[in-house]
Amino acid sequence: MAEDTSQRAPGSLVGRVAVITGAARGIGRAAAVALAGRGAAVAGIDIAGPVSPILDFAPATPGDLARTGKAVQEAGGRWLPVVADQRDIGAVRAAAERVEREW
Repeated sequence: MAEDTSQRAPGSLVGRVAVITGAARGIGRAAAVALAGRGAAVAGIDIAGPVSPILDFAPATPGDLARTGKAVQEAGGRWLPVVADQRDIGAVRAAAERVEREW
C-alpha cells in the first residue's frame, strides 16, 4: 500500500526511495548521505571493482560501498547496497527489480 505523503514537511523525502549510482565514494556517497538525511531510503549502486585498465586511480571497493551504507544509516536512512555495472542494461534491470522487490 502506498504511504500517504500529502502531509510531508517541505524538503522531506520520507517515504521515497533514492537510487544512487557510483555510490561507493565521492559525489555518489555525498548524494546518498544527503538524501538519507532528508529521510529517503537509499539504494546505492556501484561496480565496486575494476572498471577500466586505463584509469590512473584505484577503483572503488566493496568496503567503500559498505562505508557509504554506514554513513547513510548514521544519517537516518535505510540502505540497500547493490553491486552492479551500470553499463550493463541487464544488471541495471536486475538492480531495479531488486529495489522494487525489497522496498
